[in-house]
Amino acid sequence: MYSFVLCRLIHYVINVRRLLPTTKIFTCKIDLDAAYHCCSMSVATSWESMMIYDGLLFVALRLPFGGSPCPKWSVISETITDLANSILHNPFWDHENTFDPLSKSIETPVLLPDDLPYHPAKDLAVQLPENLGGYIDIYIDDILGVVPDLGDNVKRLCKAIPLAIHTFA
Repeated sequence: MYSFVLCRLIHYVINVRRLLPTTKIFTCKIDLDAAYHCCSMSVATSWESMMIYDGLLFVALRLPFGGSPCPKWSVISETITDLANSILHNPFWDHENTFDPLSKSIETPVLLPDDLPYHPAKDLAVQLPENLGGYIDIYIDDILGVVPDLGDNVKRLCKAIPLAIHTFA
């Protein structure tokens, strides 16, 4: 369902497991489908997406989710993802003082038992750069993040994506 995004995320997880065989790996998913309604359409796109129903003219002023005249959504969502990755990997970002206020409402991560054994990772057929700071990717309106439990990576991931959304909005 997640196309090549799932392959990229799995490759990242396997690479982290190979480099850090006994470190927990956290994932998150943020769904942006309601964000469509926060983006205004251009006048030209609104004209192209008008419809008449039961004698009434309907003009869309906001992006309809999944609407065919809205191919620009990927530009928006991919920009948010690129920004989230840049924020996550910025060593000067102080996640304790610069964050979106809504990130406080993110639930505490679910932890598996500490005695759960980890399966060793096999070598990958491709070479990936050593990235232990995390990885964020997107599939249409689902932002997916993965970080190894090193330092404050988990807290940074929980605040990087909402900050990118807030900054872009």
